[in-house]
Amino acid sequence: MYKKMLLACSLFCSINAFAANESPILTKKSYSGYVMMGYNTSNECEVYNNKVLINVRAGEGQVKQVKEIALSGNIKGMIEDASRGPLRNSIAPVDASSTMYSAIRINTNGSTETVNLGHLVANTWQTENQSVGSFGLRNLLDKLCN
Repeated sequence: MYKKMLLACSLFCSINAFAANESPILTKKSYSGYVMMGYNTSNECEVYNNKVLINVRAGEGQVKQVKEIALSGNIKGMIEDASRGPLRNSIAPVDASSTMYSAIRINTNGSTETVNLGHLVANTWQTENQSVGSFGLRNLLDKLCN
């Protein structure tokens, strides 16, 4: 019985460790807004510890790309700073192109929460995270996701 519990616990811990490594740390998602079919575009980008996954769609075509990276620096501290905000909301169009930036914050109990780094609609911030950490993370995403 003891061996079964130990095996189950170690399996559970290894599955959780694997899942934690497979969750994106940062994401950027851009959409063309409401346009005629065939003119629609999207760009979804996920940043992990060791890679960037980019999925680009245009009309009915799609391209997936994986870039290997070595993430370093104080990304965790930047996410922590961004989680405190402040957030500024503005009125923005609802049918224009849209770009959403987010980060995943890992809490001390192991749970995760999504941190809104900003939501840009056309050239207007619908939601802008005004923290220094958020500014740096958005710039990092802009560089990595092209």
